[in-house]
Amino acid sequence: MAIWKNETRFDFHRAAAKTQPMSSLAGASPGQVVSYTGSMDQNLTMSGEYVESFSGYLYVQRTAQIYAWDRDKDSDGHVKWNLRWMNHVESNNRNQGVRQELSSRRFQPSSYQVGDLSVTVQELQFVDASQYIPSEQLEIRREGLVGNESYLYLYKNESQGLGDERVHYQAIPVPATATYFGKLESGQGVPDTTHQRTGFINGIIQDTGILHHLVAGDRPIALATMKVYLGRLKWIVRGIASSTVVLGLLILFSTIVGWLYHIPVIGRVVEAGAFIAAL
Repeated sequence: MAIWKNETRFDFHRAAAKTQPMSSLAGASPGQVVSYTGSMDQNLTMSGEYVESFSGYLYVQRTAQIYAWDRDKDSDGHVKWNLRWMNHVESNNRNQGVRQELSSRRFQPSSYQVGDLSVTVQELQFVDASQYIPSEQLEIRREGLVGNESYLYLYKNESQGLGDERVHYQAIPVPATATYFGKLESGQGVPDTTHQRTGFINGIIQDTGILHHLVAGDRPIALATMKVYLGRLKWIVRGIASSTVVLGLLILFSTIVGWLYHIPVIGRVVEAGAFIAAL
């Protein structure tokens, strides 16, 4: 199902290429799907919560992790314990009393200004590459945080580092010029939901069916970026889905073979086949 949905996903690059380029908003009609290129404020500033502020980014994604015990069981039923960085504390007896204080969050302004056009944040899509923000570029605000390369750490001073936390920040820089693709409504850029898609699988493969994109560069550059991003996304989903199918078939085959071993006559045939295959 995921493979089929991926191959028939909404082609937002094609939809963007069909939009009407607008050099001015004066003659635009309400509900019209357009592309509009304009300048952006590269000093765009947002509050940072754990840090003073972020300046010059379209959005900032903060990811929080905690160093805790991971309980895993192999195919033979043997339990394995590993201390590792996790997004959340796993509920098990070795993590009793471990509490996560830092959280993940996305920072965005209430709207974006592209030339004379105000673009709403709701359902806004980005396709430009994000980058890590080095800790030395951040002015720490929360007590206890210590910067080290791309992370801010909160040390708990427990045995083996249990319960230590860290956060890192990824962001897309504000471009000098950007192109917006979407619908005009009440003088704003809003999502074009004509082909909107919902459901669990569509969510997993990131197929919203919405055209509401803000991309760096003028229209030709922005369209090229969208095409590359969409192509890469489709190949990633193909790879993951195909690997999942192969793994499922291997598990099914192993289960069937294991069951056949217990049938007297067929079991000997299976053993002979396994021996020949091993030669």
